[in-house]
Amino acid sequence: MTHKVSKETVQAAQEHALKSLKHGEEIKELAQKLKTGNSAEQEQARRIEPYAKTIQEHSEEFLVKVQQLQEDDNSTEAFVECVEEHIKATEAHTQAVKEFYKASPTHLHSVEKKHS
Repeated sequence: MTHKVSKETVQAAQEHALKSLKHGEEIKELAQKLKTGNSAEQEQARRIEPYAKTIQEHSEEFLVKVQQLQEDDNSTEAFVECVEEHIKATEAHTQAVKEFYKASPTHLHSVEKKHS
């Protein structure tokens, strides 16, 4: 007997994948903005930019896995693959945020003012 994931869960997975892609794009955009700043901001950009790429790669794979999930009649095995890609994208996002916040509080305040 094959277990199946509900259509609602599949839809939620697809929404999460799209949100993950958006997060990757936002981090990429932030890195691009930081590249135009002072040397500390440029260093921040250098540290977070690889995470943006990783987030996007895993999010794209997440979307592929969601499509496969739908083609696989919503099997739990395919859903596990979706979750694994979601975890990888989330871990990269968490690392990007950690790298961003390694800067001093004074510097962060100036970055927030400059780029908002």
